[in-house]
Amino acid sequence: MTLPGAKQHSVLAPLPDAVRNLLEGFRPSNTRVYPEGGDRDAPYHCTDIGEPTLTHLKQALEFLSSDDRDRWQFFAHALKPLSDLGLELWDAWSRKSSKYNARDSKRVWRSIRSSRIGYRVVFATAYAAGWSGPSYGSTAEPFSYWPENIDLKELDQHAPQSPQFIMPDWLPCGYATMIAGHGGVGKSGISLHLAVCIALGRPFFGIPTKQCRVFYLSCEDRTNILHWRLKHICAYEGISITDLDGKLEIVDLVGHDSILYAHDPRTGETRTAAYQTVSERVRALGTDVLIVDGISDAFGGNENSKVEVKQFVNSLLALIPDDTGAVLLIGHVAKPAASAPNTSEGYSGTTGWHNAVRARWYLYPETEPSDDWNGGRLVRNGYLQLELQKSNHGEGDQAMRFRWDQQARLFLGAATVSSVNPAHRVAAQAQEKQGILNAGRAAMGKGLNVPAASTGPNTAFHVLSAEAVFPQSLRGQQNRKRFQRLLREMLSAQTISIEAYTDASRHARQRLLFT
Repeated sequence: MTLPGAKQHSVLAPLPDAVRNLLEGFRPSNTRVYPEGGDRDAPYHCTDIGEPTLTHLKQALEFLSSDDRDRWQFFAHALKPLSDLGLELWDAWSRKSSKYNARDSKRVWRSIRSSRIGYRVVFATAYAAGWSGPSYGSTAEPFSYWPENIDLKELDQHAPQSPQFIMPDWLPCGYATMIAGHGGVGKSGISLHLAVCIALGRPFFGIPTKQCRVFYLSCEDRTNILHWRLKHICAYEGISITDLDGKLEIVDLVGHDSILYAHDPRTGETRTAAYQTVSERVRALGTDVLIVDGISDAFGGNENSKVEVKQFVNSLLALIPDDTGAVLLIGHVAKPAASAPNTSEGYSGTTGWHNAVRARWYLYPETEPSDDWNGGRLVRNGYLQLELQKSNHGEGDQAMRFRWDQQARLFLGAATVSSVNPAHRVAAQAQEKQGILNAGRAAMGKGLNVPAASTGPNTAFHVLSAEAVFPQSLRGQQNRKRFQRLLREMLSAQTISIEAYTDASRHARQRLLFT
């Protein structure tokens, strides 16, 4: 970076690559250049910075020495756009040095007529020198400061509140949720539709949502694609795009610096300039739900580091209200999941991702046996399955089923596993168990043995799903895991039993009895 009319400053030379990348975003829009021939003492108009940023800026300056003259002059250019406030900050910092000279300081400050950099470069230099940094989502203190201990006596004076959700069981308040899937499977389109439903407070294909202000960071789709999808989503919902004004905010970050977290071994955890921008916009918009599409475009750390993953997720949680807000992260799955669609690890990287979120969704294409099932080959059936693979504060083991609708130009879906109403859920499971029982009796009536095995080419699922009375809600390979759970519950309740027998080849086997 070259200052106007000045040499390249050595202060930037030791900066690590992560911080150098931050400087690409340090061309502040609030900088104003003096009119040609204007008064050097004229006010330097700029956008005011908030109190938290001012506090953090003082902390960063306090961490740095003002003895180096190159850095001293460099920071004068950086703080000049803040006018009188910048002079106050710079002069107070300058006085830390034994070389301070009031007359020299005044001359240098007055000589600066324009600036192409801004105060954020102070943060970058402090990070490079080992500063731990502030939390842009907090009010005044560095992020390393902890809150006060919980007052248990005060806590005992109030009735506890049950866990709150933006979307019952699926999207908890105050925490991060992750939706993962293979590239191109439809995550972004479905997530944008969800964002619209939350912004309007409308049900998302049968599941109610709480109305919230949504901020959607689109790191993968440009404005034209977002426009195309929004137009069809709004047409399906019977509204216009204008109806979302003030309720849903979207920013197209394709081609822009979207890294919110970057880590360097020499500097430790780093919240970037992009993070600060998101923080400022979230506060200005009164955002409740922050959606990041996608993780790989916003997380510049090591996805296999549990520490960095947790720091990244916590830094986003600091931006939303802890009682009404939520963070939704959209990411990709690991390559091995491509050959195992029913995996319980629908995410890429360390298990830290699984532990850092309180709910986790997995979107994948449904498959079913081909005509040559004995060969073990599965083929896609045109549906997408969205599994709720984790729900710490609600009931998991739920799913939604989507299929592309050519007329609507959208993936349209419905809750398939259970209703969000607990009573309805229990009733639905009872009906499914009765259907399993009926299918078992029908198979036994034909003289078929229903294997007790849960794996292999011939299981209870294969035999029973061939019966006409088998529950429709349990059909398809995507429902095998839930079928096995229901079967275990029926065995435990002694609704069904296991019997040992010898087959025609005199091999010892086990079969299920539905009597």
